[in-house]
Amino acid sequence: MDHGTMWPIPLGSGSGLEHVPKGPALVKLLEGDFVLDVVVTEGVVAPMVERWTIRLEAVDTSLYRPTLLGRLTDHPVFGGTRTDLPVVTPLDSIRRGRFIGGEADIEMWIQRGSGNLRWRTAPGGLDGGRFFEVAEVDSSGFRGRWEDGGIAMSILRRGDLTVGEVRRGYYCARRTR
Repeated sequence: MDHGTMWPIPLGSGSGLEHVPKGPALVKLLEGDFVLDVVVTEGVVAPMVERWTIRLEAVDTSLYRPTLLGRLTDHPVFGGTRTDLPVVTPLDSIRRGRFIGGEADIEMWIQRGSGNLRWRTAPGGLDGGRFFEVAEVDSSGFRGRWEDGGIAMSILRRGDLTVGEVRRGYYCARRTR
């Protein structure tokens, strides 16, 4: 990502840890239901759009223990589930940061050093899921770029060239509740 996550502030937006909303303001900003348009621009023959619905819930951060250095690492602050899939993670599990495993699970965290917001699907899985960087967040939702977390690569013809591409693209999440 070219710059850090842009967070809403009274006179516009700002990036950096000092601009990350605290406590209830952060929960109000990110907890709820969202519709995502996930646009795949690379790793496919032609661009395509996937429509997801997700639910984000604040995680009980009191369950985390300090590390050996005495401070918290980048633990999830929100958990979620894709509600458009047949098997979803129960909300009480999400609040405890426990997931059923698979593409339905979502883990969202704030990087301690930079204040950047990141999230991923299929947390804890190897060679799978998607990794999302959040470029901007406001009361209507959030947006950014994503990349597939697997090691697979698509071999495609682009004119006279044969190229290997990882699936990636951009997304926009709009709040519905």
